[in-house]
Amino acid sequence: MEDSSINISYGTEQYISHPEKFCEICDCEMETNKSVKLECGHRFHYECILESLKCGNNRMLNMQCPYCRHHIEFLPLLDGYRPIRNIHKEYNLFKISKFNHSVNDQVTISKGKYSGQVGIVEKINPRTVNIQINGTSIRINKNMV
Repeated sequence: MEDSSINISYGTEQYISHPEKFCEICDCEMETNKSVKLECGHRFHYECILESLKCGNNRMLNMQCPYCRHHIEFLPLLDGYRPIRNIHKEYNLFKISKFNHSVNDQVTISKGKYSGQVGIVEKINPRTVNIQINGTSIRINKNMV
């Protein structure tokens, strides 16, 4: 009697012998220039992990590796991508970069009530900046400096 069983293989042997070559979200073969390795050692396609983190319910409080639930502080930012709030640490740097000043810089106010006055940058916020003028701390929009 002949064996009529059918052997179906989904690439399991290849996956078991080389798991680092496959994305652990979509199970497709990995391209090294479009993948990211997290602190826990798991590797994913950049798009897969980015979508996973963007869809997370509590990404602001606790981003986790979708495979082992290890805490992720931030996802590295790859070239060609814009930073996303609470996912990339570069998001705040991206927002601040248009300001072109840092803490303790001396600046001159260009608009508004304090126009023409010189102050020292104390703190940089996403949309505003705290500046000390004559011993008084004021908060103004970045476009006023």
